[in-house]
Amino acid sequence: SLGLLDQLAALHQLPAATRPLLETAAWLHDVGHAVHYAKHHRHSQYLILHSDIPGLTDRERLLASLVARFHRRSPPERTHLELEPLSPAEFTAVRRLSTLLRVADSLDRSHQQPVKQVVATSRGNVVQLRVRPHPRRDLELEFWDAAHEIELFGKVFDKTLAVVKG
Repeated sequence: SLGLLDQLAALHQLPAATRPLLETAAWLHDVGHAVHYAKHHRHSQYLILHSDIPGLTDRERLLASLVARFHRRSPPERTHLELEPLSPAEFTAVRRLSTLLRVADSLDRSHQQPVKQVVATSRGNVVQLRVRPHPRRDLELEFWDAAHEIELFGKVFDKTLAVVKG
């Protein structure tokens, strides 16, 4: 997730202060599995929001919990009750960060860490993610899951996402 954040800085145009939000959400987005597999994204949100996370203010913890909340299932839309109270800048950050987390998470859908390297490039209207697998690892599940994030990525960044093996 952080690699994508860095490589796509010109695309997302978020301030450096949002990096800890994505870092927290990336590390803890699946912590909700400890409560229950179903709706783990909601449990992750709750656990992050109600935990003491050194280095984050209460507001930053709220934003990180929302990034984790929207890493699966429903997309982060302005009409969602949990997102309505956010300022325009906060909403934009949560929407963009959760979309990047969704893409990164899809590239480890098997939870076997099959990806060795991702190189992101942006040319014109296309953002290409060139994904190199670890030797003897199959990326079929990851590519299938990443395909489900293409539409949201297009809505959020107004770019076409292409995920290719290489």
